[in-house]
Amino acid sequence: MKYIFSCSLISYLVLVLVACQPTGTKTAASVELTAPSSFVIPDSSLRQISAPDTLFTNGIRPAQWKLAGFSDPTAFKRFLALFKDWVVHGQADSITAHINFPLAHYKSAAVFKQAYGQVFDSAMKATVLQQPLNCIFRNYQGAMLGNGEIWWAELNGQYKIIAINK
Repeated sequence: MKYIFSCSLISYLVLVLVACQPTGTKTAASVELTAPSSFVIPDSSLRQISAPDTLFTNGIRPAQWKLAGFSDPTAFKRFLALFKDWVVHGQADSITAHINFPLAHYKSAAVFKQAYGQVFDSAMKATVLQQPLNCIFRNYQGAMLGNGEIWWAELNGQYKIIAINK
């Protein structure tokens, strides 16, 4: 009898939590639902997403994802696969929507969009595309791509660029 009551109570609590989610809010767990239906994560990225994090080339082990403020590393890696697709296809609006403005050199979305071509030049695109998803540096400030060209954080359940160093 206690087991049935416990299961019923847990089911009820899950239902209440789901029903009480504000509409229009994207959580880290739901971020993969924002990918267009035509987007398919390449096999090489899928292998990196599911692989355990590797040591860096200098032998240092990456910090824990929780230290960097990420609640679901797999969801973040899946999101980065989508971000790479946006970079390849020059989807400035999608990228801009995931920037936590103001940044040091880009105080607003309009300023960033004007500079988009200079920011995401061939060197920045190469940095993003060459970033292995199972070898992302992170610390208490967030997670970085490349050598710190782009820094990410999970803010209010969304993945946001918090710094662009170019």
